[in-house]
Amino acid sequence: MTTPEVATPQVTLSTLERLPDEVLSLILDFAMTRNSPFLIHRRWMPRPRYTNVTWRHPAKPLKSRPHRRDSHEDHMADWIAINHTCRRIRRLGREAFLGTKVIAMHSTLPARLLPADELRPDRAADWAADYFERVLSREDLKHVRHLALVDANDHAPMWMIALPGLLASFFPQLRSCTLLFGHAESEVEGAAATTGRPARETLRRLLVAVGLRERLVLEESVGRGTSWAENERSMERCIYPILRFKVEALRKKKKEEEEIGTAGGE
Repeated sequence: MTTPEVATPQVTLSTLERLPDEVLSLILDFAMTRNSPFLIHRRWMPRPRYTNVTWRHPAKPLKSRPHRRDSHEDHMADWIAINHTCRRIRRLGREAFLGTKVIAMHSTLPARLLPADELRPDRAADWAADYFERVLSREDLKHVRHLALVDANDHAPMWMIALPGLLASFFPQLRSCTLLFGHAESEVEGAAATTGRPARETLRRLLVAVGLRERLVLEESVGRGTSWAENERSMERCIYPILRFKVEALRKKKKEEEEIGTAGGE
């Protein structure tokens, strides 16, 4: 009777290496998928498996309570896994990591990232708050398909006007975008940030008129720092008027260009 062979890490890795890119990408997509957003600029420090060790009685052993991982630790464990296996998994896993997760970030982050040819990952301080600013390039953002902007501001009309250009410039494969109003960073990766609803028709219509892709799924989420009623009042007072002004300015510009083209043709 022969003894069944036990798979070793080398055998497992060899099996993965024989898979075509398409199949391996599907596996990595499945492995990287999480229900919670990943706040990309949050500082993270690895924690021990057991915390809060307390001494109950000299005659009894120490008692410890298992540490419960939060969602950020799960995302970081995914990042470590894809970057410490092999070059091929690092390449495909990076795309899977950014493409399957809801990536939460400040709207100013894309402009701070360097082009790929200027990136120096070795300069990244381990797990500092700006770690991903140092290891991701602007080109990496093309893989992001689901985005959450944590600094959505219902008092800043220029922020909203710049939104269509931001998404078009840095996120060509984007399928959905959630605007987080009034969320504390501690809420972003929790359930509160996933309870968004489709964007109000007025906001969506105005943003499409100033350049937002019509097929993009746009959602909104309001945190404990505000309320839907307060948010709506701010939108009516600060955001909608300037968006309507921009829409009208674009309409007039287009009409003038058409008239000039018609006059030139004559």
